[in-house]
Amino acid sequence: MQYICQICGYIYDEDKEGKKFEDLAEEFKCPECKVGRKSDFKLVEPITEEVPESPEAPGEEMNSGEDEDKD
Repeated sequence: MQYICQICGYIYDEDKEGKKFEDLAEEFKCPECKVGRKSDFKLVEPITEEVPESPEAPGEEMNSGEDEDKD
């Protein structure tokens, strides 16, 4: 999981750091800005990219191959 310092934007990545954020000491300070405390970090929610099916534009219907003749 990743946590972001709300002061400077530094990302603490548990995988890269090799230590869970929750296991850090309460005195932990952001290594980037030296101001952000552990309580200033927020969990970065993973982005799930759901690609919605593109609906047909209004007024555009799929042609079934049958043309209607209107005389």
